[in-house]
Amino acid sequence: MKIGLLGVGTVGAALVGLLAERGRGVQVAKALVRDAARARPGLAANQLSDDPQAVLAAGELIVELMGGAGLAGTTRDYARFLQLWPNAGTRSRPSWTRAWCTARRR
Repeated sequence: MKIGLLGVGTVGAALVGLLAERGRGVQVAKALVRDAARARPGLAANQLSDDPQAVLAAGELIVELMGGAGLAGTTRDYARFLQLWPNAGTRSRPSWTRAWCTARRR
């Protein structure tokens, strides 16, 4: 099974490590990160993306592990995010994290 990983911070990186050790057929297809140019242990450069739509398209299962002090978003929140910023993968868009937080407040 291929998963799309939203966030590769402390928890996301730990999940990547666990999947490498015990994954048994589960692999990270794409991971959403703020800076796709920065290397992450256990993930190849082609597995990293700053485009949420690319991650959603690549994964059979989406795992949201983005950090923050608030509650995690829901699928409805993310759908709202994509409605507000349908071109989230383009360079002309606002920061995806700022856009995500704005979408959750609306």
